[in-house]
Amino acid sequence: MKIEFEILHRRIRFSAQRQVRVKGVTSRLSTGQHILMWDFDHKSWDCVQEALLRVQCQFTLPSIYVLKTREDSYHAYCLRALDWSDVIHIISSTAFVDLDYFRIGIWRGYFTLRITDKPGAPEIQHFCTLAAPELIDTDPMSIDQFVNYWANQ
Repeated sequence: MKIEFEILHRRIRFSAQRQVRVKGVTSRLSTGQHILMWDFDHKSWDCVQEALLRVQCQFTLPSIYVLKTREDSYHAYCLRALDWSDVIHIISSTAFVDLDYFRIGIWRGYFTLRITDKPGAPEIQHFCTLAAPELIDTDPMSIDQFVNYWANQ
């Protein structure tokens, strides 16, 4: 449901959606750098794989870990520590990334991937690893920035 009206030459919009409270891990590291995170919604695995392999090769990235969140939807992350501007550049260079995910990440100053399940949705599962010879430079145990937020159900 959406309600929209204008007051004093300003447009006011209200909307109601079914949402649930979830927990996510952020791209931000304690060093101030970020790891790479991607969200692909309603995209075939072939499209996602091609997009990730392309940026992995283009930016000489280490292995990329892919999670399946539901049918034709995926999360991915890469344990390479980078400056925020480099993360933005790489993610914006990736085809098929969810644009709302990208916009919200830019607005927040970090990207987030959901780590808790949504009611009625399949469990998040490791789907595959896109291996690469480059070494990761971030210990997964050093990723300690979490947030609680509202997500569409």
